[in-house]
Order: sequence, then C-alpha cells, then structure tokens
Amino acid sequence: MLFYLLISKFVSDTQKVAKKNKTRQDIINLGEDLIRSKGYHAFSYHDISTRLNLKNAAIHYHFPLKEDLGVEVIKKNSKGFEELLQNKKFNQLDEWEQLTLFIEEIFDKHYINSRVCLVGALSIEYPTLPETIQKEFQHMTELIRNWLTILLKNGKKKNYFHFSTSPEVKALMIITNLIAGLQIARIMHKSDFQLIKSGILRELNTE
Repeated sequence: MLFYLLISKFVSDTQKVAKKNKTRQDIINLGEDLIRSKGYHAFSYHDISTRLNLKNAAIHYHFPLKEDLGVEVIKKNSKGFEELLQNKKFNQLDEWEQLTLFIEEIFDKHYINSRVCLVGALSIEYPTLPETIQKEFQHMTELIRNWLTILLKNGKKKNYFHFSTSPEVKALMIITNLIAGLQIARIMHKSDFQLIKSGILRELNTE
C-alpha cells in the first residue's frame, strides 16, 4: 500500500512539473508572437492571460516582470539559432546552401505568416527597452552577424559568393535588407519580400 502511495505521489508530482513547464513554454511562445505582431511595449500580461485562459498570477509565477519574459523570448531564439549551427546535417552543407537555409528558416517562415522577425520587431523599440533585454538582444544580433560574416568570408574564398565589400559590411547589408523586406511585405505586396530575397542571392552569385 505504501509503495502504491509513493508511486502515485511520484506520478502526480511529475505531471504537475510537466504542466508547469508547458504553461511556461506557452507563455514564452505567445509572448514572442505578441512582440512580433504588436511590439514589446504594446502587449500586456492581460493579453496573455486572456489568450491562454490563465490568471495574471500564474504568469507572474513564471515571469515576475515583463522584461523577464522578454529576455526568455530572446534566449529561446538565440538557443534555436545556436542549435541550427551545431546541427550535423547543417554543417555538412556548403556555404551557399547554409545561407539559403538560413534565409528560409529565419525569414521565409515569418514572410509566409505576415510577421516581422524578432530582430526587426525589437530593433524599432531598442532605445526604450529594459537594459536586461537590450543586453540579451545585442548578444543575439552579434551571434547572427558574426556567423554570417564568417560564412560570407569562407564562401567567397571558395567562389560560392561574389561581392566587393568586406564580409562584415556585406553581412550587415544582407541582414538589414531581409529585415526591411519583411516589414515592407506587411505594408505592400507579399511578393516584394521574395524579390528582395532573390535579389540578394542573385547579387552574391554574380561575378
């Protein structure tokens, strides 16, 4: 009987932890969606509690401050990007294939859903963001920029890419064009983003 009670308690505790973890992840996912669609300052915990049918206290349990949630949203994206870079299949691709997949994974999905990328959403509000979010955001953007710079440098040596500027400048140009392309696509015709993406790849492939 005692053994049965212990097992029941263990199962119950495990289920409670799993439920808490799911709630926490649901809050992070919705927080990210709201940042992309409305902006960091434009949403509140009330928006999240209404959509997820939670009490505000449940959200504060996981994220006492709104900036805590903002930091976790950025960390989630940084971790996802780092996991992509560490993926064995991804690293077996050549530089051209990696760049193409990077654009598809980071930007194409948002274009299809008429959303801006996280970098684009937060960069607009950067001067007014809490310092903790600014610090995490800087880390994420530097991570992307540094990887793309090295990719372009190595790809140019192997004749996958052709450009006259430095790899550092070219990386910034590509990132800013893709971010702006998503924002323009929300205002004008969706095909504009595809034209921008095609233009970037065509330019890199032109000697």
